[in-house]
Amino acid sequence: MVSYIRLALRKMWLFLANLPMERKLIVVFIFLISLPITYVSYLSSRSMFNSVLVNATEGANQMTSNASDTIDRYVADLKRYTALPLYNTDVQFYLTQQNTDWDKNTGMAMFLSYLKHTKEEIIAVYMVDQYGSVFYDRVPGIHELYPEERLAEWRTLSKEAGAAPVIQGRHTIRVNSNAHREVLVYCAPLIL
Repeated sequence: MVSYIRLALRKMWLFLANLPMERKLIVVFIFLISLPITYVSYLSSRSMFNSVLVNATEGANQMTSNASDTIDRYVADLKRYTALPLYNTDVQFYLTQQNTDWDKNTGMAMFLSYLKHTKEEIIAVYMVDQYGSVFYDRVPGIHELYPEERLAEWRTLSKEAGAAPVIQGRHTIRVNSNAHREVLVYCAPLIL
């Protein structure tokens, strides 16, 4: 192998030695110009690669941290919001009342409207009384919600958890008959 490299170098040297002086100068000139350009290009690309790698890593870490902080804040907010009915005697009464009348509808609507407006990202708030009546409030632009599609699943989650709240990861729900939204669901049974 070493002898092959020596032989190749010797042949190249003999080829250059046999060239006329004008061509030798051209070859040396091109070599002297291309060597620094190649070296600078290599250093620049290596520096750029390292910079992109460091920035991408820092960006990924920051995005993960931000997402984690956001979810932690949402969970803390949701825990606070689900405790609110425990302090509102009207809501406690309405959740145990079997019939649905004007007072119950307006009282629940006002309470759910308050919950919906506590955070800008909330698009709808649901509450189900002990007899299966669903009450909800939604943002303008959403004309139809389909709580019956998810209600059985939410009841199962709540029953399995007992008194503990349950967070269901992001999933798609149907709104306005053909549109879909990504939502984060928080189910908490209210033990009155």
